[in-house]
Amino acid sequence: YLPIELVEKRQVATEEPGMGLSRREFGVLELLAEGMPNREIGAALTLAEPTVKMHVKSICKKLGVSNRTQAVIAARDRKLI
Repeated sequence: YLPIELVEKRQVATEEPGMGLSRREFGVLELLAEGMPNREIGAALTLAEPTVKMHVKSICKKLGVSNRTQAVIAARDRKLI
């Protein structure tokens, strides 16, 4: 018998970092790394600003961070960008 908490932690730890990011999320992440605000990212990728915000939120969740700065740092540490 294993507690469910240990099984869940192991699953999270064994997932390949960044593998869950879509191609569009990688594009947004690269522009985040350049320091671009959501409005400029949207213009560069022809996306609406709320769509960019949604992608940033998804990126943060998938990388296990709480904000865009931490997302860029985590992505660089994991050599995603």
